[in-house]
Amino acid sequence: MSQPQIDSSNADRRSQILEAALVCFAKRGFHQTSMHDISGEAGISVGLIYRYFENKEAVISAMAARHKEEIQQMLERARQAPSLLESLEILFTAHCCENEPRLISAFVVEKATPGLSVSKTEDKLGIRASDTAELVFDGCRVPAGNRIGEEGKGFHIALATLDGGRIGIAAQAVGIAAGAYERSVAYARERKAFGVPIGQHQMVQWMLADMATAIDGARLMTLKAATLKDAGRPYTKEASMAKLFAAETAMKVATDAVQVHGGYGYIREAEVERYFRDAKITQIYEGTSQIQKLVIAREVLK
Repeated sequence: MSQPQIDSSNADRRSQILEAALVCFAKRGFHQTSMHDISGEAGISVGLIYRYFENKEAVISAMAARHKEEIQQMLERARQAPSLLESLEILFTAHCCENEPRLISAFVVEKATPGLSVSKTEDKLGIRASDTAELVFDGCRVPAGNRIGEEGKGFHIALATLDGGRIGIAAQAVGIAAGAYERSVAYARERKAFGVPIGQHQMVQWMLADMATAIDGARLMTLKAATLKDAGRPYTKEASMAKLFAAETAMKVATDAVQVHGGYGYIREAEVERYFRDAKITQIYEGTSQIQKLVIAREVLK
């Protein structure tokens, strides 16, 4: 659908639509919000809204684009001073404004801020080398200068990071799968059953063949999504496809790796049990595998 020429009035109307969409998403959630809801909140006809945005995904993309530069500048500052990352938390919090309740803003909170504490570190199934902790804010005051972007824009600042994050999780999943596969191949060469290495048994060979094929596919899909991102081209569908396929591959390969190792694979010493535990999270964070399917379907049906 062709976009109207953007003069000052058009730009104001686009902003009005985006502001209304943000309020609707905060009230109802993204999936429960319709274009008619946005129309009612903005006081603009649905037909006119469709002149500017084909669907809700286009609205989200426009929200993210408005704050992409701010996010990139923040990350660049962090890269130039890596120690800064160790002393900061990024907080997305719902808050009340005088005119717009239930908006979300993003803040940088220094760890030394009075009132900020860590109540506990979670005892997780996997990725245990990465701490996951519960943060407590008790009378914690953060200066307005620590806000990222404009007031009430935290929702789409967070959304702007999702697609890129999914590529990162896909790469993580490929690494987990590759590690489990490499140890399975080594074990299949060493472990003997019925007088021969187990790698000579057809059922083990089939599992290794499936692992190798799926890992190569996941790696290529991840590289494709990353290439599109680096080129500045749309990559929402490709990021979700890579994340979905790589996560499912990691879980399947890690499961089969334990199977190749037999009872030994269930023991910590074998290492593949760790890959099995670590793989599961890739199906969950940055959007579950089920959510990735929804994203992919919406992109396909545009």
